[in-house]
Amino acid sequence: MDSNSHSEWSIQVSYDDVFAEPDGIRSLDCVWRLSNTCFKGSKNFCYMGLTLFVAPIIALCQGFHFAILSFCHIWCVSACVRSCKINCAVVRNCCEIFCHACISPCYEACGMCLSRVKVKYQKLPDGEAEKDYFAI
Repeated sequence: MDSNSHSEWSIQVSYDDVFAEPDGIRSLDCVWRLSNTCFKGSKNFCYMGLTLFVAPIIALCQGFHFAILSFCHIWCVSACVRSCKINCAVVRNCCEIFCHACISPCYEACGMCLSRVKVKYQKLPDGEAEKDYFAI
């Protein structure tokens, strides 16, 4: 796999993208070709020079960066996450004990009171719709 295959991040710059003459005016073809050659040559030469001198330094810095990032995730973040899981389990158990001791009896009592309620469905005859069956 090519290491530069990340096309969404790569910069594709051509001479025509940078310099474009409008339709009404044109330069000589030899000037256009010479300018194109100068543009490509200077761009490639400058890029090669920068990659020769700067790329190893950036690669070294990025190597350190990812090494530190890996170290932090392996030795710090995963330990903190594990510690939080352990502490949250203790808090969950305390909340569970509180709910069973204080809240569950109230709900059980309400459930016992309401367990005897019976609902009866009855269809009203037509014509007696105005009569209020729930009036006291």
